[in-house]
Amino acid sequence: MSRRGRDRELLARVGVLVLLSTLVVTAAFVGVVAALSGPVENFTQRLPFYVLVASIVFVVFVVLFDSRGLDGQTVIISSLAVAISSFIVLSLGGEGVVYLLTNPEKLIASQLIVYLIAAGLVCTGVAYWTLRHWREFAGNGR
Repeated sequence: MSRRGRDRELLARVGVLVLLSTLVVTAAFVGVVAALSGPVENFTQRLPFYVLVASIVFVVFVVLFDSRGLDGQTVIISSLAVAISSFIVLSLGGEGVVYLLTNPEKLIASQLIVYLIAAGLVCTGVAYWTLRHWREFAGNGR
């Protein structure tokens, strides 16, 4: 494959990652708006599904981190951190989607959704940068 072809393939993969991440983070921001707008209807009915998915994420990351030969403390702490983060983003994102579907006029007419998408895009960039450079700040360097 030519360099140009590899560059296009990389750009396409990064583009999909940025798009999906931005949509997820934007949905979570909409979930924050929903929570600040008043009581969230039927949240307790959706909560078990958020917990189930976070539990699945926990087990997947325990296996993933353990298969990389990490020590037990790192495996459990890292897996818990990923699962808790997933639960927060999933529950806020899920509630954001529900809010967008039930109250589209509050987000679209006010153009608030445009600001939330922009914030989601910035957060995606910061998260990408953090994942690529966290070792520099952890004192391990590359």
